[in-house]
Amino acid sequence: MKNIKKATLFILISIIFTGCLAKMAKPYTYYELTYQNKPCNKSVGLKNLYINNVSSTALADRREFIVLDYKKQIVNIGNALFVTTPSDMVYKSLINAVFSSCKYKPVFMPSPNDLRLDTSLITLQVDNNKAVFTMAYELYNLKGSINSGIISKEVIVSAPNAQAIFDALNKAMNLAINDLMSKI
Repeated sequence: MKNIKKATLFILISIIFTGCLAKMAKPYTYYELTYQNKPCNKSVGLKNLYINNVSSTALADRREFIVLDYKKQIVNIGNALFVTTPSDMVYKSLINAVFSSCKYKPVFMPSPNDLRLDTSLITLQVDNNKAVFTMAYELYNLKGSINSGIISKEVIVSAPNAQAIFDALNKAMNLAINDLMSKI
């Protein structure tokens, strides 16, 4: 009987304590990188372009915002997270960019004559007060490489909060993708 009272008391205290901890936790705010451009209405004469999945460095493919201070130490932004991994969001953005390019039509199963695009996300972070987005790319066909390079864009972060950091990262990504689309 004594053990039953102790167990009941323990369970009651655990429930109360868990409820108090749950009230103290702040909810996460989720952000999604998106490509912002108008779609192309042209549908005739477009070249097929197969976009491989975006590869990424381990550090750049985190759901947490990476913010480096002036000592190059990572600073915690709190309850801000990306909806999914940055490589997934960049892949989706590349598909949207190709749709809006009026030059290419994205295909999801390439034929031998189709162009192919490989991309790798190298950097997605805030370094001191600048959002930095760096990606490598290669446009090729079955005969060989047509064009390749590295694109890096920086945007000043207007304020030290999660929304301003996200806005700067998203703008840097859009600038880099626009640059990529002009080069391929």
